[in-house]
Amino acid sequence: MKTLGVITRLSAIFFITTVLAACSNEQLRRTTYETLKATERQRCLNEAFSDCPRQGEYDAYQQQRERELNPPGSE
Repeated sequence: MKTLGVITRLSAIFFITTVLAACSNEQLRRTTYETLKATERQRCLNEAFSDCPRQGEYDAYQQQRERELNPPGSE
């Protein structure tokens, strides 16, 4: 459990640093997504689950989101 606390703190520090240094709104979204997914995966691994989901790529997430928000033929 101690490791989880350290990882959570490091993730938070990384996130805050990135937010302050973000060049664009897109970079901020990408970094936020990747940080949250990495933290979620690490928590799953620390709990010793064998079926932890793989971390999805941000670009795949964005494409899926765009398809759901703007389905073909909706224009």
